[in-house]
Amino acid sequence: MSPKPGLPADMARIGVLGGSFDPVHRGHLHIALLAAESASLDAVLFVPAACPPHKAANSLAPEADRLAMLERALETEPGAAVSRVELEPGGPRFTVDTLDAIQTRRPGDDLRFILGWDSLRDLPTWKDPGGILDRHGIIAVDRPGVTDAVPESGLTSRCRLVRGNPLAISSTQIRDRAARDLPIRHLVPDRVAEYIESRGLYRPHS
Repeated sequence: MSPKPGLPADMARIGVLGGSFDPVHRGHLHIALLAAESASLDAVLFVPAACPPHKAANSLAPEADRLAMLERALETEPGAAVSRVELEPGGPRFTVDTLDAIQTRRPGDDLRFILGWDSLRDLPTWKDPGGILDRHGIIAVDRPGVTDAVPESGLTSRCRLVRGNPLAISSTQIRDRAARDLPIRHLVPDRVAEYIESRGLYRPHS
C-alpha cells in the first residue's frame, strides 16, 4: 500500500473491501494487505455496510459503533481509508452499485473489489457480476479452512486469486468471546478492543 494514510488524490489503483465489520479485525487488515501486494494497489477503501441483504437489521451493532471501530483500526494503516457511501441515506446496497458510486466520485481511479474465496461460490448470483468484472475487477483472497478448489466458471476465471492468508479470524468468533468476557486483543487492533470494552459491545445486556 501507499506509505501515506488515506487515499491518493486521483488516478490510483484502489481496492474496495466491503463488509459488516462487526467488528473489524486483524484478518480484515491482512486480507487488504495481501490484495494490495498482489495487485500493486495504491490504497484500500473499506466500505461498511448499512445492513447486508443476508442479515437481519437488528443482528448488527449500530452503524455508528461499527464505523467508529473501523476508523480506529485504520488510523495507523498506511494507504487505507473508510467510505461511508453505503451508510448514506438511500445509499447503494449491491456491490456493483457501490463500486459504480465510488467510481463516479473518483472517476480517474482503477477499482478492484476484494473478497474471500468462499464468496466466489455465490458470485454468479450477485447483481450484474459481469458488470463488476467489466468495469472494475475482482481480487479473491483465500481463507484458512476454505477448500482450495475455486468453482470454475467464466466469471471466476476472470478474478485474480491470491493465496497465503494464514489468519483464521471471524467477527462471529470475536463477538462470542466478548459475550463470554474472554480476551480479544489478539484478534482485533488495540484501539478496537478498547472501544468494544468501553462501549460494552457484544455483551448479553448490550
